[in-house]
Amino acid sequence: LVAYPLGRLFDRYSHRVILGCGFAVVILSNLFLAHGTHLVHILIGAGLWGIQMAMTQSLLVALVAINCVRENRGTAFAIYYLFIGTAFFFSNYIIGYLTDAYSSTHGFYYSILVAGVAFFFLPLLEKKNQLKV
Repeated sequence: LVAYPLGRLFDRYSHRVILGCGFAVVILSNLFLAHGTHLVHILIGAGLWGIQMAMTQSLLVALVAINCVRENRGTAFAIYYLFIGTAFFFSNYIIGYLTDAYSSTHGFYYSILVAGVAFFFLPLLEKKNQLKV
């Protein structure tokens, strides 16, 4: 429901703005999931998580396609997904450890911390990667 409209936004606005909004939605989603006491809170948190996936993952895949030469796109996507898979493996391990050792709230706060750090470093991305048409 949101991927197509977001794709249209990607064509008009800076990818840093869209990624920043995506990171903010991650933080908001995790706050709902960490402190949700009712089913509605959990559903809102899960919905926001899906929206941020459409915002961030779609844009990152587009950036891979834009920033590599046509002959190497398959290799570029393979490397991208190798790094994504490795990051998911380690982040899931850390979240699982925090949940087992402390509580699920700690896992969500860790996710908030990672999204906050990513948001903080976002201005350091080079301007040449803008997705303006």
